Amino acid sequence: MRTSRLRNATPGGGALAIAGALALVLALALVAPAQAAKLGGKTTLQPDPETFAALDEAGIQVAPRGDAAAGDDGISFPITNGKLDREYRGVIRHSGGLRFFNEEGDALIVKNFRIVISDERAVLRAVVPGAGVVRLADLDLSKAEIDKNGKRVTISGVEVALAKPAAEAFSATFGVPDLTGAHLGVATVAARL
Repeated sequence: MRTSRLRNATPGGGALAIAGALALVLALALVAPAQAAKLGGKTTLQPDPETFAALDEAGIQVAPRGDAAAGDDGISFPITNGKLDREYRGVIRHSGGLRFFNEEGDALIVKNFRIVISDERAVLRAVVPGAGVVRLADLDLSKAEIDKNGKRVTISGVEVALAKPAAEAFSATFGVPDLTGAHLGVATVAARL
């Protein structure tokens, strides 16, 4: 087993997650840096208790949807596929999603998460019905660690923060103040090559 720390690949220590994507890409690059890697596995978000308590106090509930599942470790999203290049850029796609809703019947659905890694930053994008693809979160990899064991790679400690476009969607849907940068939790990517 090989363990290493990741350096922060986002300018100024950027945030969100689903979000362990850049870490995953870097980890996979250690395995096969010269070729694309097809991925499987899951990404799990351990929600930040304070943030989710604040949502609850505002009357906003959250539930997994589709292939996503809530468990003791958090909310898990299956990795459906992904690729990276030798420059460590790439995409990791997930199935499932989340439904945020309140008693008044307002709802915001985010689904089909896609971690996108470029030279500039790592972000989590999601499909929002009626709005298209939205930047959901930014990733902070400064404390992320990689454990590699054969064809399995685990990246832990990826900090996930709500991105401005998603915060605007929350404000428009639920009438809450701007939540940009709210800490959503810590993500762990458990990938199979």
